[in-house]
Amino acid sequence: MDRRNLGRRQALGFAFSLIAPSLVVFDKYLGRIGVVAYVLAASAALVWVHRHFADRLAPLVTRRAAVGLAAAMAVALVVAFRVGYPLANSGWIGPGSDRDEHVNIGVTELLGGRYPYYQLAPYYESFISQMPGALILAVPFVLLGNGAYQNLFWIAAFVAALAWLLRDARPALVLTAAIFLFSPIVLNEYVVGGDLLANSLYVPLGALWVVAGRAAGRWPRGAAAAALGIALSSRPHFLLIAPLVFSALRAREGLRSAVAWMTVTGATFAAVTLPFYLHDPAAFSPLDTVGFLQPDGLPPAAGFLLAGICGAVAVGRALSRPQGDLRTFLASCTLVLAFPVLLSVLVTSIDRGGLDLSVAGYGLSFLFFGALAFMPSLSGAGRDRLGPSGADLTSVRW
Repeated sequence: MDRRNLGRRQALGFAFSLIAPSLVVFDKYLGRIGVVAYVLAASAALVWVHRHFADRLAPLVTRRAAVGLAAAMAVALVVAFRVGYPLANSGWIGPGSDRDEHVNIGVTELLGGRYPYYQLAPYYESFISQMPGALILAVPFVLLGNGAYQNLFWIAAFVAALAWLLRDARPALVLTAAIFLFSPIVLNEYVVGGDLLANSLYVPLGALWVVAGRAAGRWPRGAAAAALGIALSSRPHFLLIAPLVFSALRAREGLRSAVAWMTVTGATFAAVTLPFYLHDPAAFSPLDTVGFLQPDGLPPAAGFLLAGICGAVAVGRALSRPQGDLRTFLASCTLVLAFPVLLSVLVTSIDRGGLDLSVAGYGLSFLFFGALAFMPSLSGAGRDRLGPSGADLTSVRW
């Protein structure tokens, strides 16, 4: 594929990853006219900047200015949460989220030695939706006072990890600013305290730590693989990336290493998840979150069929494309996580007789994978510092 077509595909992939998850926000507050206006304006801006101006952005930011930008972003996020979170939960600007309440109640029950999935959250009178891994990772933040604090921590971790990977904090800051500017779903989830943002940050970070960590020692790699197992036990659909992680490890390090590290990941996932499921399978409410694949008008078997199709797509992608290059791996993760969201939008729209974007917000799950996979060469750096051959992060194979 020539560089011009490759650049066009990268630009479109970048625009899709940032825009698609936010369609639900514009549809909710501005209607279909707002959706169309957002798609046209944001797509044009992102594609143009990606293709013609992105490589000039980060160099314009001096090292000193980068410190100021990071501080300004941190202050803005703290203020946004302090002001927006109480408003979101008051209902004054519309309904908030019950996901923060789920986390706080679930962790409190867990720390009290009680089964968290028997509890009903009063906000929407719903049961706990987080899998055990999400509750475990939220424990420190609930102890600090609110599980919603984890979003700020994982945003900072994302910026720090990307700065380390690119050996430059400036492109990491520019990319993060672009995500907040063009993807209002991120700010919306942050302000309402929903944990889907944290899930969508620590899963790609965990996957990158495992796949790109060959130069690390044995114990750090084991810790990375175990951490990924806990992270995958946050939302059921994140399991779709497991075949891709295995494929990437096999391509980069060989079958033996892939089996070893994925065994650690799988064993950790099972150790964290199965005791809660086996305690009372009927009450294990996180499985209900797969319901975004199953509109109310479809029989229960349809949900299992759609989930099976999504799993087949993930395995097929892992088998059909070598995943050794980090860009290719991240693009594949974007694809397999976007597929169930697109499928759900299609099925829901057919079931309800018109376009329904209510589940598009689950696209937050692939947003950060896509932003990393298709981001422009913001500074001309962007090389994989840990890959066996220094794979160039500015080239993606489709």
